[in-house]
Amino acid sequence: MSWDLREKAQSHIVTVGFALIALLLLVIWRAVDPSIWDKVSEATPKRVLWALAALEGIAICFLTGALIDKWRKAKKAVPVPEMTKRFGVLWDDKSNPYCPVDQTLMRVRAHASNLDHDILLCPKCNNRYPLRTDEGRSLLLPTAQDLILGNQRHSVIYGILWDDSQNPFCPVCQTPLYIGERLKEASNDEEYDILGCPKCHHKYPIRDEHIGLLTLADAKNEITQRALYERSLSK
Repeated sequence: MSWDLREKAQSHIVTVGFALIALLLLVIWRAVDPSIWDKVSEATPKRVLWALAALEGIAICFLTGALIDKWRKAKKAVPVPEMTKRFGVLWDDKSNPYCPVDQTLMRVRAHASNLDHDILLCPKCNNRYPLRTDEGRSLLLPTAQDLILGNQRHSVIYGILWDDSQNPFCPVCQTPLYIGERLKEASNDEEYDILGCPKCHHKYPIRDEHIGLLTLADAKNEITQRALYERSLSK
């Protein structure tokens, strides 16, 4: 708050100074008898009068230049977009993430593959923000942006909803799923994941009718390979 007040004071100090000088000169000019100015002019050397006039002109030129510079900066100033807070960070109307501390545009710093979420970094204050749902579950940046824009497109594979970035969603309430458990099959000791919904608490094993139970990473790879194969057939 104090910093904002300081910036506002600095932006108006030039205008106030210029107006104050003009006001004081007008008051002095009207308060003093014109005959006194003639006496002062006769008693004061011409060089002094010219020096005072030059100093006054320099001060007026400086204040005028500063005022014009302030107006130019005001025209070039980029308006701050309206922000909405979700998933612990700020978002503009184009679903770009901003730092909740200083409203600086952020970028993805790292991807935590073990937790399947993205970590955003503020280049100004260096704060890091792991993306998580409102329920505290892991979230990727494209998924978060789709949820904010409300334009997710889902395909049903393995009895689960998937978006274009192979992120799983609950088929009941369309909430992003998370890895609830990682287990091993008793027959072949292969690992597989059980996905959980943080909203309706349903659990979903990922099962392929030909391969069997899959981890989330294997399921994403299978979906990607299937999409590439379908594209090759359509050409």
